[in-house]
Amino acid sequence: MAADFDIADTRDVNDFILEIEHARSFHELHFRAAEIANSYDFDFVCLLRLPLKQASDVNANLQLGNVPPAWLADDEGELACLIVEAVRKAGNGINFVHLDLTAQAALASAGAPPEWSEVTDACFFPVHTVAGGRGVAAYLGIGRAARRSRMFELSYLSTLLFDRCDRLAGQDERAARLSRREIECLYWTAAGKTSAEIATILDLSEHTVNNYLVAVCQKLNSVNRVHAVAKAMRQGIIG
Repeated sequence: MAADFDIADTRDVNDFILEIEHARSFHELHFRAAEIANSYDFDFVCLLRLPLKQASDVNANLQLGNVPPAWLADDEGELACLIVEAVRKAGNGINFVHLDLTAQAALASAGAPPEWSEVTDACFFPVHTVAGGRGVAAYLGIGRAARRSRMFELSYLSTLLFDRCDRLAGQDERAARLSRREIECLYWTAAGKTSAEIATILDLSEHTVNNYLVAVCQKLNSVNRVHAVAKAMRQGIIG
């Protein structure tokens, strides 16, 4: 139904959806999030896990984003406090929140924190993961206001970004649980080698190779070796 959207000026919404889904690293997602923010007339974005009860939680719960670190620093906390307050205003369900920061920008010229000297627009969206995790996406604009008609799109893309972050983090944890030998056995299995051939290549017994592969299937929650190879390739554990 992307044809019904007021799509981004230079990119189609479907392009962003596909690129988020196929992102293989947090670096890719970081770049994609910044690109999405810019396409929707914002300059900065950050994705944060909930709950956020105080300003010091913001840095600790940051998933990714291109907001300057000093803006979220605990010792200043201006933006962090704003984010926490926006979440509180929205309530436990977290509805879309838009803040006009023109007043803060005016205050900056009179000596308020320098980060407010140009930021004039902020939007906050509820985001969630398939597994049930909850978070918030915060977008900041400098000297320009986002078009409200496109907020539905941005909310959807924000949720996709947040869920992909969660899945990549889970993949990293699963990959970390695989030992070097288990990954080697998995790699050669993907290359079409039998247990006996892998044993010769790695100078192990065939029994030991089979044990490694059984462990791999258990750790990746796979029904057999073929399934384990497919999951490992999707997760980027093996190329």
